[in-house]
Amino acid sequence: MTLIVDKIGAAFPLDGYDNGPDYGKYQMVPLDGTRTLTIKTDKLPVDVEVSKSNARAILIGRFRKKDGSPIPGIEPSRMANDTVFRIPAGTEAQFDVKGQAFANAFISVNEVSGGDDITFSDGIIIGVKPKITKKVAFVYFSDMRGDVKSLFTAKGINPRDVMAKANTSFLSQLNLELQELEPGKPIDEVKSARDFGSPINVDAIMAPEKDKASFVMTSEVFTNFPRLFPRTHFVFLLTRPVTSKSQSDVIDVNIRFATNTNVIFFTPSTSNVDETMKAFMHETGHACGAQHVTARASIMFPHLGPSLTMRFLGEHIESVHNVGPVFPLAI
Repeated sequence: MTLIVDKIGAAFPLDGYDNGPDYGKYQMVPLDGTRTLTIKTDKLPVDVEVSKSNARAILIGRFRKKDGSPIPGIEPSRMANDTVFRIPAGTEAQFDVKGQAFANAFISVNEVSGGDDITFSDGIIIGVKPKITKKVAFVYFSDMRGDVKSLFTAKGINPRDVMAKANTSFLSQLNLELQELEPGKPIDEVKSARDFGSPINVDAIMAPEKDKASFVMTSEVFTNFPRLFPRTHFVFLLTRPVTSKSQSDVIDVNIRFATNTNVIFFTPSTSNVDETMKAFMHETGHACGAQHVTARASIMFPHLGPSLTMRFLGEHIESVHNVGPVFPLAI
């Protein structure tokens, strides 16, 4: 059976490739950028072509064998969206996909017998995505229990470093980049006279306050730094560890409130760099439109765990770019 897989030699690449059980294979390709895929043929030759629906969105080509040598009958430098590329049987080949227009396209793969009858067909959805940027800000939020900035320092967590590392994955998988609103400027601090408890319970704060702590805290940030909210897509609120009665095992809590600005609670609950990065990416995914999934390996699985990876699924890439569901797609 012929297979389309991700790049040769990359066991777990984070480049927007997804082999989703519900809708088949998917690959994000940056607008005006390229991604490389691998095709492995079995006992029959294979025809590879761009389906006519949205063919303008991509070009495919530069087919070559695993060792880089040319494939007989295919011009090594050719890129096209109106050509059938025939790959011989028993071949492991790479080919490039170039994004030309913001749309979804489909590459079909058909095994052919001696009489050109199709015996097996497969394909992959290509989501061509322009680069999008999100303006963000960091705010330290301390209360009467102490200075939060020193707590982050003690844990060895630099929020800007976390964002810089996360951006590598966001760009490769989503073609998304977070940009700090005021880079290089000291991070703003709120020093509240209130006591929010330890850990902070975002569901409620101590009497006589009846409001949820999340609302009170974000209101104080808005009052102190109104300049941030019209200019940012979301704010990372740097707080002490957070808990929630309604969400077990919570490390970060994503709050959407009335200003239509997202606030992400970013806490030093752990000094584990891997967990901190995953929590940061998960909550950023929410702020950009991605929802929870049941796939335990995906970054959008609801809870941290040993099987959680930094992989976004095709449905998350589509959600972030607001182009509708991955399927149905006209072929």
